[in-house]
Amino acid sequence: MATSVLLGLLGEAPSPWKAQQLLLPLCAAVLAVVAWCAARAAEWAWLRPRRLERALRAQGIRGTAYRPLAGDAPLSDRLAREARSRPPLPPGCHAIVPRAMPLVHHAMNEHGNFSLALVALSRR
Repeated sequence: MATSVLLGLLGEAPSPWKAQQLLLPLCAAVLAVVAWCAARAAEWAWLRPRRLERALRAQGIRGTAYRPLAGDAPLSDRLAREARSRPPLPPGCHAIVPRAMPLVHHAMNEHGNFSLALVALSRR
């Protein structure tokens, strides 16, 4: 009874081919969106920073190598822990850069006064 009413409303019996014909373009569209998002993420997290690094090195600007997503954060954390573990500065001492900005101090000692360090996907 219900099937005859359904057939009367639709005009024909529902076919699995119709569902597949609708599903294929939908899957293709979802796949295209996922591929586009993956390409954008690769551009943001890998390709653009590598191009920037190559351009800066071509101009003679040195610095640490690019590490995806983390950047110099592990090095910065290690240097900050080392700086905090040292004994306090004597009164009147003005050598605070190694304690206040250990990553910058390390980069300047290692790569010269005009160098870059990667901090959270941006060069500084």
